[in-house]
Amino acid sequence: MSDNTISTFIGAFNGGFRPNRFRVQGTLGSGGSPTMTFHVRAANLPASSLSTIMVPYRGRNFKMPGNRTYAPWQITVLDDNTNSGNSLWEPFHAWSERINNHKDNISNNNATLDFTNEMKDWNVFQLDINGNTKKTITLKNCWPAEVGPISLNMDDNESLSTFTVTLEYSWYEVNTLSSNNNTNNRNNTNTAGT
Repeated sequence: MSDNTISTFIGAFNGGFRPNRFRVQGTLGSGGSPTMTFHVRAANLPASSLSTIMVPYRGRNFKMPGNRTYAPWQITVLDDNTNSGNSLWEPFHAWSERINNHKDNISNNNATLDFTNEMKDWNVFQLDINGNTKKTITLKNCWPAEVGPISLNMDDNESLSTFTVTLEYSWYEVNTLSSNNNTNNRNNTNTAGT
């Protein structure tokens, strides 16, 4: 029997993942709540890459794996009001301000050059159709490299304000859950870059 049938495909396909089924959790440095689930409209599972070391030999190149690098991680945040009445844009800016002050060009940690209080782990959860966590990406030692602008436009009356945040991090870990385990049990842990 041929494998080139829609029935064969359906029988082997488990439903996949939908890009709108995710959530993001993190802490805004030393001044944030212990862990917040942000109103993130868009994100991605972060990329990493291995560089290539070229070793020439008699007219050919032997390619060896080099160091691992991580691309900056960008999220798009809905500018919702917090419990204190401030928009989410403000605490992200406050986090950046503690690392490097806008006015004085100094850090709150300048005396010790210790930024560890402002570098926090963030999590991206990939969910199935029922809202169960199937994959968790933990980004280690995150800090805000850029807090993007909020666009203002009087012609735009059918959308909500958003802004982007670009986070840098040291490495990430991938925790995959099997279909037979609940969301609190980790079946497999892969650490990228360690």
